[in-house]
Amino acid sequence: MSTMAVSAPPHLVRSPLFQTTPEAARPVIDAFCTGFGAMPPVPVPVRTRAGAEPGRCCFNVAREIARYGGNDVFGWIVWEGPLFITCEFHAIWLPPKCEPVDVTPKPDGETTILFASDPAFQPGFDFMKRPNNRTLRTYSARRDVRGALARMSMRQRLYEEKRAARAGVALADRLAAKLPGDALERDVDEFLELSARKDELLRPTFEGMVCSDVPLYGALTSRMGAVQDRIERIWAAQGTRQ
Repeated sequence: MSTMAVSAPPHLVRSPLFQTTPEAARPVIDAFCTGFGAMPPVPVPVRTRAGAEPGRCCFNVAREIARYGGNDVFGWIVWEGPLFITCEFHAIWLPPKCEPVDVTPKPDGETTILFASDPAFQPGFDFMKRPNNRTLRTYSARRDVRGALARMSMRQRLYEEKRAARAGVALADRLAAKLPGDALERDVDEFLELSARKDELLRPTFEGMVCSDVPLYGALTSRMGAVQDRIERIWAAQGTRQ
């Protein structure tokens, strides 16, 4: 699972940062995946064998190929929570004359993943050169478009209508895009930015991840913890826990 996914003990309410397999692919997920060159994601069953290790998909797949043949398939496993989507680079196994399966156990016990294969990464790709996670914030605060329209002068409204028509969008959509978000939006954006900066400091090796700047990594982790606390407080105050 993505390193950004935050788990909670089963007896506690899960953090809004917790992510798991989406119930189904949706247009926003399809558009996000195809936007960076992957295929639309499809469900893939998780079927592990003895000896398979979480977080070691390339080794788990290589073991199955050595035993039974087939190929590795590279792409992106999709994780989703109430605030954002994460696409994490991943390898699954394509057995001879069978449908693909994910042979890597999941820490939270998911039995199905949503997987977007990526034609840019062909069988035999060096997994140690894998790309970092890709994320998309899906939470969006409500915008007071009606209020913004009511506060406009006739001249301002005509101007905005012309700009919207020129861009081929509805006036309400144009205004919604211009209005500022709320504190939760800003905190989620900061959380994802910090996570991406941490990913850039890590280099995968056969022994594990190697960090190029441990002090900076620690500082970013500390900042992420503070942002996570703010996100969880806001989420709880809004009464929007899942």
